[in-house]
Amino acid sequence: MSDPRAEIYRSRARLLRTMADRLETSPLHTLHQWAGTDTWQSPRADQCRDQLSTDRRSLCSAADDLRVTAASFDRQAQELDEAAALAALAAVAVVPRS
Repeated sequence: MSDPRAEIYRSRARLLRTMADRLETSPLHTLHQWAGTDTWQSPRADQCRDQLSTDRRSLCSAADDLRVTAASFDRQAQELDEAAALAALAAVAVVPRS
């Protein structure tokens, strides 16, 4: 037995994982290859490289957060399904036999 709300949670979990995948494949993760000291050297270049590093860490953290929330949604869906199954069993158990 499945609770209809469970599929909503699972759908949201899939969407969050898709978003996390996109963050992890962002072009931002490869920009550092083009921002070396051989390309551009100045205090402003150093600031840009530092910001790039900060932004890359932020993207990774956001992807991790999305995956944690997706896992939480999956757990909630599982709990809803389990509760629905128990309710169905309980309903069958209380039906008097003829």
